Amino acid sequence: MMIIGAACLSTVLSLVPAVAATDAQPPIDLKVLYLGNAGTPRAKAYEAFLAERFAKATAVDRNSFDPASAAEYDVVLLDWSQSDVNAGGVTPGQRVDLKSPLGPRESWSKPIVMLGSAGLLITSPWQTNGTYGCTCLYPFAYNPRNHEIFNAPISIDRGATIKRPVPNDSWREKLGVGEVDVIPMVRDIDKSYDPGWCTYENTLAEQPEVEFICGGINDKIPAAVGIWRQGNQLHFGFDLSPDDMSDAARAMLVNSIAYIARFTQDRPIVRSPSPFYGVATRARSSVESWLTNDHYDLKWVDDAISPSVLQSVQRRTRAEYLEWYRDNSRYLRPGADGLLTWDEEAKSLEISYSTPELFERGIAALRDPATRVQAATLLHRYAPEGPSSDDAAAWQAWYAENQPYLFYCEWGSYRWYIDPLAKSRGVPTADLRGPARADC
Repeated sequence: MMIIGAACLSTVLSLVPAVAATDAQPPIDLKVLYLGNAGTPRAKAYEAFLAERFAKATAVDRNSFDPASAAEYDVVLLDWSQSDVNAGGVTPGQRVDLKSPLGPRESWSKPIVMLGSAGLLITSPWQTNGTYGCTCLYPFAYNPRNHEIFNAPISIDRGATIKRPVPNDSWREKLGVGEVDVIPMVRDIDKSYDPGWCTYENTLAEQPEVEFICGGINDKIPAAVGIWRQGNQLHFGFDLSPDDMSDAARAMLVNSIAYIARFTQDRPIVRSPSPFYGVATRARSSVESWLTNDHYDLKWVDDAISPSVLQSVQRRTRAEYLEWYRDNSRYLRPGADGLLTWDEEAKSLEISYSTPELFERGIAALRDPATRVQAATLLHRYAPEGPSSDDAAAWQAWYAENQPYLFYCEWGSYRWYIDPLAKSRGVPTADLRGPARADC
């Protein structure tokens, strides 16, 4: 049973000094299970590292792991490399038969740390977020937030940084500088390491159970995160063995394990199909960003919109295309092929389905025989957790009950979700963010 995971941070702090545990210092009272390629030097390094710092640490083989055996542990570390499943790396449309080492998403409740690309690979079988990013995360932490993970159980100096050149023009343009302050995650900064996985912030920002902790130098954009939390999952994207980690990186990992142990009640909420599994969709805001940035060819936009919709685009300069898109995008939705197509019901009722207007005007439209069918289609399409009937009174009662806990997520399949943790605690979703979602 969990000893510390459900306890407050103050309890954890009372067990550990502000430096990494050694033979002379008590380990953190947590049981940690490592899942990786058992018997390899990396797995042995992790087992030794964790055994020094936690009350119990065990390493088992990921491929033969029985999820039921995790019951006695407080936190599980999943170490899962892209090279373990496809030597060529991640390619959209591949690995349709990729299986979760942890079993079905619905059956997993244990707090977990996703190491390296594990957070990417789990997105296919579990349909969790993290699929949009890059295998290009270098071992230099950038833009660490003012977060508990840098304070406890081990105190980490976020100001102990070195200068590193920005990796590309995108960084230079967005930041206006040629170098940035970073925390080295490795002892030898001149050595080459396998790149880790970073995820784009904008694909996660709509969700209440997500919090950003730290970015990292990467080949894409500054707004990509290397350490972040979603529900009871903490993504530690730096793909390193403890033997290569700097003291700061080791402390970040220890603190990450202690932090996620406190999230036994929270869960990832949204369902986000992965392009590495099948058909996936981009948010409408992503398409608009291509129109507002000259670096993107207009063909990118054309390729994201169905041919039937493109027929209505008469003016094709970038400015005219953008004007048309802003006027019409609220009536677009992804079709079966993932391309944006007309939402005929939203268009006929002039309802923006991604705002509370869906419920406020949609429920009213249920009461009118002339608009009942269109309104019911809209409500069932975008709020699938709502009543199964088309009864306006039932929808009104459901909306009144759940309004404080509802949120819309475009990167999560274009739909509204109920935040179950917020509802169970009676706290509006807007007020339940970050550490407030911990067990206490």
